[in-house]
Amino acid sequence: MSHEFGLTLNSTARYARRISPSGFAVCIFDFPGSGFGKSQGRDSVDMSVFTLKDDLASVFEYVKGLDYIDRDRIILGGLSQGGLVTALFAADHADEIYKMFLYYPALCIPDDVRAGNIMGVKIDPDNPEEKFRVTGSVNLGRKFVEDAKKLDPWKEMEGFDKPVLICHGTKDELVDISYAKKAAGLYKDCRLVEVKGGKHIFFMPWHINDVVFETVNFLKE
Repeated sequence: MSHEFGLTLNSTARYARRISPSGFAVCIFDFPGSGFGKSQGRDSVDMSVFTLKDDLASVFEYVKGLDYIDRDRIILGGLSQGGLVTALFAADHADEIYKMFLYYPALCIPDDVRAGNIMGVKIDPDNPEEKFRVTGSVNLGRKFVEDAKKLDPWKEMEGFDKPVLICHGTKDELVDISYAKKAAGLYKDCRLVEVKGGKHIFFMPWHINDVVFETVNFLKE
C-alpha cells in the first residue's frame, strides 16, 4: 500500500492492521522524500510522482521475491498521491497485477499544478521556485512541478484492465470526487464506493470501517 503526500506508513498501517486478519499479507512502506518517514536516499525537494513510481517499482520487486507470496495474485493499493502513483504503475505492469484498490486517489495533481495550486499553495507552473513549502512541513522543488506537468493520467491509466475498487469521500476538500467518478468510467472493471460525508483522508472510525469492509470483500472476490 502506497501512502499519501507528506505522510508515512503510519497512515497505511491503519488499514493494513484491519485487512491482514482476513488472510492477506500487506506490505506498507515509507516513500523517501515524503514527510517524516524512515526511508532515506532522497530529499523532498527532489521528489516527484515519477520518483515515487520508481520507488514503488523497487517495493514491487521486493514483494515478488518473498517466498510466501502468490505472484499470480499481487494486489496494489494506494492512497491520495500514492493512489495516483499506484494507478500509473499498475498501467505499466497490468500483466503482473491481480487487482487494485485506491482511496481518494489524487488524480488532480497534474491539473492542480498546471493551474498553479498545490494543496492551496500558489506557484508559477511556468517558472517554479527551486524550493517551496507546502502543508506547513514539506518542502518541494522544481522537479515536482515539471514532472507533474508532463502527466496525462487518464491516457496512461487506461491500460489497466484488471478489477479496481475506488473509495472516495463525498466531502473531499482536496480531490473532488468527480476525479474518482471519471476514473471509474475509464476503467473496464471498476466499482466506486462513495463514502458519505468522507473528507480527504478518512479519519472517522465509521468511514474506516466501511472502507475496510468494502476492501476485504473486493479482495476476496
